[in-house]
Amino acid sequence: MAVANTKSTIITNSDATPPVPTGSYLNGGLVYEQTAYCTPAAADDNASVYRFFRLPSNAKVSQILVKHAVVTGMLDTDLGFYQTAANGGAVVDINAFWDAIDMDAAARNVFTDVTAFPTAGNMEKRLWELDPAVLTEDPHVQYDICLTAVTAGSGTAPIAMLIRYTI
Repeated sequence: MAVANTKSTIITNSDATPPVPTGSYLNGGLVYEQTAYCTPAAADDNASVYRFFRLPSNAKVSQILVKHAVVTGMLDTDLGFYQTAANGGAVVDINAFWDAIDMDAAARNVFTDVTAFPTAGNMEKRLWELDPAVLTEDPHVQYDICLTAVTAGSGTAPIAMLIRYTI
């Protein structure tokens, strides 16, 4: 075993000769916030999509909070991002932020942080960098942050979300 001296991106950039500026989306940028809610309908089918937020492709998501009552039967949900309706509305990454969350198990009566990047290194990436199409530059588009009900159930309780991001 060895003693490690591991550096984050910010420290690596600061220690470089000459120092490399770190983008404001990682270091010292303004934090933007949006809040929204959607209410599933009892007749919604599996694979229903609930669009909560629209963010620019250069946004780096730092936190997603959710609050909801028990949503009966909504046993499996994913949170990711989609193209906007103007760009065809297709899924980009269905579970970029969370995978297989059970909204039926228990109510979240206060906002609960549910931000969970399946890959830890993704927390430093902007939306366009998370695109599975492996883009080489920012396409300068907008994406919708969406909850997908893999198993929709029959619940009709509102689901509220708050998102924080930097640009």
